[in-house]
Amino acid sequence: MTFRCFVRNRDGNCYGLEFITENDEDYRKSGELQAGLAAMNDLVPVS
Repeated sequence: MTFRCFVRNRDGNCYGLEFITENDEDYRKSGELQAGLAAMNDLVPVS
């Protein structure tokens, strides 16, 4: 999988990204990626 994006902010090893979409398929795939990353984040224990 390849995505184009801009890094908009960084805090240690945490990055804020803005995905670049050029068509509807890119937009759909970036949404799926964001949903998957959010689900993974919910599984990480907060200390």
